[in-house]
Amino acid sequence: MTATEDLEGVAARLRASRDALPPVAVGERFAVDVRAGARRRRRRGVAAAASALVVVVAVAAPVGLRVEDSGTVVGPAATIAETSPPRADAGWGGIRIGWLPAGTTHLGDAGGPNGQGIGNETDQPGTGVAYTGHQDAIYVSSFTQASEKDSLLRIVVSWAPQEDFVASSLLEGGTPITVHGQPGRLYDGGLASRAGAPPDYRAGLTWREASDGPVVAVTAQGAAPVDTGALLRVAENITVVGEPGAVQSTTREQIQAAFTTALGHPPAPDDAWVRAVENGPKLLKARQQLLASFPHLSANVTATVTHAVWTGPDTIRVDLTYAYNDPTTPIAKDLARQGTNRSGHVEEGEIGLEAVRVDGHWLVTARSYCTILVSLVTDAPGCG
Repeated sequence: MTATEDLEGVAARLRASRDALPPVAVGERFAVDVRAGARRRRRRGVAAAASALVVVVAVAAPVGLRVEDSGTVVGPAATIAETSPPRADAGWGGIRIGWLPAGTTHLGDAGGPNGQGIGNETDQPGTGVAYTGHQDAIYVSSFTQASEKDSLLRIVVSWAPQEDFVASSLLEGGTPITVHGQPGRLYDGGLASRAGAPPDYRAGLTWREASDGPVVAVTAQGAAPVDTGALLRVAENITVVGEPGAVQSTTREQIQAAFTTALGHPPAPDDAWVRAVENGPKLLKARQQLLASFPHLSANVTATVTHAVWTGPDTIRVDLTYAYNDPTTPIAKDLARQGTNRSGHVEEGEIGLEAVRVDGHWLVTARSYCTILVSLVTDAPGCG
């Protein structure tokens, strides 16, 4: 078996372990799909969770990397003969990787606001915190040793981690370490395979880059014990540059204003509302129906943009927390029937929506407004 064939096998197994989510087009099943998604969020207890452990969706974007020990340049599995120099700017996930062990080959990348899922983090010791927070702000690069079957090295960057989990996770478990002058943790998982199964050794380390920077993790697994010294050397040679697609504060404020006008309280006048929503005139009847059906909700609802990232020249992916007090809404009734919440308070966190720039103004996309609307009302004119 050649090294290329062996590498392709690892890549295939890696792809098989990920949960790829197919894109959903707006069509006649749009309302059905959104209601089903809303029901799934309710079953996960969204009333109590403003942020959650998430599965990332992303597009693979290979980045050439220089391996210091061998002096060669490696690329993704499909182009391992790549000879272009390493990029001078930030690579995947907004970082530069300055050193990898000799013989390391790049399998591919995942994460960010567009594309393929990265799968489950539970097989990577001590890296759970790097998979928390906003799903569109988590990036993963995967590598292998062509000479070692099924070996896997991952570098994970989370630009918006779950804040209430970060501090405790970096103070408990594992062995204390320091990376770039910041405290972190090293976890040597040792032999993780069951008796009679092929050997499977695992280890990982995690730290936070600056007090308010991203959480970064480096993990490895393979048939031989993991060299934790090499893991630490990889970490020390990572340069954190900046979050890909980061949105400036002035733009984010404009987007927040649009979502507040479209969804917040007190209800905006119809003419202002139409100017804040894409295809506003077409959706105005549906908006008026919502106000008439749930006047109490309309009087206290809040729509808070918690994260934003550019996805195109005129589009920004928005994570929204949508909260209100109204026991008459379908979501509140479901929670009451389940006995999980009888107060009528509903808070849905990490709702992935979008803003679009039209003629220099930021608007809530029609699909985003319908995502919220269809979870509340049976008939939403303009959203079918």
